[in-house]
Amino acid sequence: MDGRELPKNVGAKGGPKSRWYGYSVGRWDGDYTLVVNTNGLVDRSWLDQEGHPHSADMRVEERYTRVSYNVLETTVTIDNPKPFVLATNTYRWIPSQFPAFGTAGEFDEQFCVPSDMDEYNKIMPGSPIE
Repeated sequence: MDGRELPKNVGAKGGPKSRWYGYSVGRWDGDYTLVVNTNGLVDRSWLDQEGHPHSADMRVEERYTRVSYNVLETTVTIDNPKPFVLATNTYRWIPSQFPAFGTAGEFDEQFCVPSDMDEYNKIMPGSPIE
């Protein structure tokens, strides 16, 4: 979000190493759309939960558009080597369906903090997470 570009020559000699989650850069497209571009993903990961492979040259574009006050639309486009839309989803927040934290029906959250990674690496030696 600070204006930097995606790294070039990822995985090539003299370039940055590929990473499990790649390198991502975000930017705003207008007032209501956040665009996140990613490259440099390791080719050992899967494209989806079914285990479809991808190359090290894959590029990903995620678009998060606030359609209205309670509606968020997400679109994920994969370029590997030809672009295609992997998924488009629409989420509607309905306050009455989310009465309190810790109850059924709330959105899942994933925390990515260094202490979690360290604990994971202790349990799973040799894991690809850096």
